[in-house]
Amino acid sequence: MIRCFIDNQEIDLVYESQIAISLSIASVTQVETGRTGYSKTIRVPMTVRNNSILGNAAEIHSPEMFNQMAHTARIEADGCTVIEGMPMISRCGQDADGSAWYLINILGAGKEWVRLAAERMFKEIDIPFETTLSASTVYQSWSWNKPVRFFPVQRDRFTLPSPTIQEGVRMLTFRDYHPFLHVRTLMESIAAQAGYSIRSDFMETDFVGSLYISGRYPEKETSLLTDRMGFLAKRFATVSAVADRFGRVYADPLTPLNSVGNLMDSADPEEVQDGQTLSGVYNHNNVFRKTDARAAFCPPEKVTAGFEYNLKYRSDYLIANRTELKCFNRICLDDDIERVFKVTNRYPDRRSEYKDNWGYLLVVFDHVSGSSYKFTYDRIINQNAEPDNLQPADNETQTLKTFDTRTTDIQTQLNANITNPRLWLLGTDGSYTLYQGDWALYDGYVSETGQINITVTVQSGAREILPSQPHYFDLVYFGGADPGMKLTLSNDISLKPLFNPHPCEGTTVTFAEVAAHEIRQIEFVNALKQLFNLHFYTDTLSKTIYIEPREQFYTARIMDWSDKIDMSRPVTVAELGADLPQQFTLRYQPGDGSIARWDSANKEILGRWSAPILNRFAKEGEKTYYNPLFTPSLNQTGTYPDAPDATLLQAGDRDRQGGFPDTENLNFPAKIIRYTGIKTLPEGQYWGWPLYTAEYPQIAFHHTGTDPFTLCFEDRDGLPGLHTYYDSTIELYNNGKRITAYLDLTAEEVEPFMLPHSLIQDFRALFRLRINGENVLCRLEEIVDYQPQHTGPTKCIFVTNI
Repeated sequence: MIRCFIDNQEIDLVYESQIAISLSIASVTQVETGRTGYSKTIRVPMTVRNNSILGNAAEIHSPEMFNQMAHTARIEADGCTVIEGMPMISRCGQDADGSAWYLINILGAGKEWVRLAAERMFKEIDIPFETTLSASTVYQSWSWNKPVRFFPVQRDRFTLPSPTIQEGVRMLTFRDYHPFLHVRTLMESIAAQAGYSIRSDFMETDFVGSLYISGRYPEKETSLLTDRMGFLAKRFATVSAVADRFGRVYADPLTPLNSVGNLMDSADPEEVQDGQTLSGVYNHNNVFRKTDARAAFCPPEKVTAGFEYNLKYRSDYLIANRTELKCFNRICLDDDIERVFKVTNRYPDRRSEYKDNWGYLLVVFDHVSGSSYKFTYDRIINQNAEPDNLQPADNETQTLKTFDTRTTDIQTQLNANITNPRLWLLGTDGSYTLYQGDWALYDGYVSETGQINITVTVQSGAREILPSQPHYFDLVYFGGADPGMKLTLSNDISLKPLFNPHPCEGTTVTFAEVAAHEIRQIEFVNALKQLFNLHFYTDTLSKTIYIEPREQFYTARIMDWSDKIDMSRPVTVAELGADLPQQFTLRYQPGDGSIARWDSANKEILGRWSAPILNRFAKEGEKTYYNPLFTPSLNQTGTYPDAPDATLLQAGDRDRQGGFPDTENLNFPAKIIRYTGIKTLPEGQYWGWPLYTAEYPQIAFHHTGTDPFTLCFEDRDGLPGLHTYYDSTIELYNNGKRITAYLDLTAEEVEPFMLPHSLIQDFRALFRLRINGENVLCRLEEIVDYQPQHTGPTKCIFVTNI
């Protein structure tokens, strides 16, 4: 029996209203199905009761406007709700026989979370995140619980080898890091903005918890600004200066001492000094010029800009300790923020390898003037002694020398086996005690002092600049050195304005400013779905989204519907695969620079997997299912000299059109990676800015080291690819069959398919059918045109369970 209620009041149904309901697994496999809800139309008589409930909507002068008010409607069949939603009177009328009626549309609840995700931009995800960028922000992000972390990436650049024995230093800066966004938090926030919650065993796994996608900084069209007031300035020649008593060298043309003068000489390609011109420079509208001998940016109109400094210099250094060199390791730009770096001491301490007939340099790092020391070693006198198990009687301690300086040369030519180098400190009582401070033995060619080449690219924060208030560059200084140390500024440096500057140290950013992907939220959801063959089941009443990969979505709970089959109606069986292409392919979007070169060199596509459809009548050709958002990635070791074992994600494209550095952009195509935690580097290796320890955060798309994994669709390096989430689907296409039968279903049995719940008596269940004496386990694909007002069978489509 069919009953209809509006605002919980039953209305009259004189006419046999025609209601047909179709339910399909497509609502699970296709996220946007049901985004706007369903619409069912019924015709009800214009009775006294119905007129009262519907506010006499047929009366032209009725004071009530039914469709302007909130109402509820539901249709029940045998006590079970089969349709529920909002009623809308579409029209009312009268037939020729005088019978009057209302035509009512019942609009079912759509998936509100899907609707909002399809309307809103990715950066509009409501995640409360705001932070000011600094060294502490970066390294704290590696372990904090916020959904944004800043991880190191190796930006795709051309590099030149160092011409010196000691390789130059490229300082890490904030530009070497990139924001990454936590996948689980993104998905939970998309659901929460519509009041939904997620129930998913898969989403709660440590695997998903380690997934991040690369963020993106906002961009705007700046070509007009660049054409109007862009410049690239350089130097004609190298210049040297020594540090003042504060350990600083200034870029101030008005300071005669401890200064390199103007940091940049000119942006005019036609200017000549000593017969030389500057290559690659430009100066639109003469915005870079000298005012009272000071280099300045003089825009023709008000503009907001930061500046990018590509700097190279040679610095005197002193070996400060076993891990660090004392040198010019601080740079203050025009924004009053002193950027502090650490230059690693790459010379190995040889104390554990001490041997005869070799020259060493001994350095006492904590030396205090007036202190005296002696250096001793053990000489092995028992020729039969085991080197790894020496006994006291096997050797004798000998003093090589005494000294009272910070450094001394150590040389022995005994042609003997020696070991155990030790340093002793002379006490006030005239006796020596083992020295407890920091000291080291270096190879004899090492000098306590020397020079090192340093390369660093830094960016100043954006600020408003007016034509009446030019921006001067004479506040820049280099610091951190000892007084008297020399700095030689290379002529291979440059300066340019940034009209669309990315965030830098001192910038405060929100979630929207690190998540500026120009996509809708639904595109991220579909990208995640494609990776893991996710099924989404939405319960609009409890506002719960059930999410699992296909294998975990389905259960082994068996519902026996064998006795419901109407054997008077035909049962058809057909093989699957004929409506599919011969090749089923999964892959990512085309990658950036390093991926393109890898694909070309290896004659294959990283992240691509293909499987054949075995039905001989499958459609010719290949169907490729691209991930709608993500690109694959490669990691590389050896790119950071201070930590050659660090494996870094490569990002960007050095081969894109345009000349470096003008084409350099910190943004790159969206990537999905796993954060595998903070890793410890081998002894003697150190990670640079911001932490300067032997630890760094490791991220990867494909990792073959400890705890290996891959996010490739294909198997690679012995690791199973993401195709495993699709294997059962391909198995179904190749070995499954589709069964169409007519079943006698009650409203109580159909209701759970409309409103899924924890009993799982819906598409997730396993159905048993007995057909022609065979017991078959199946998955239900579709209930076709179920009509609760009629008795009789309903067409149902199943596929065999593989």
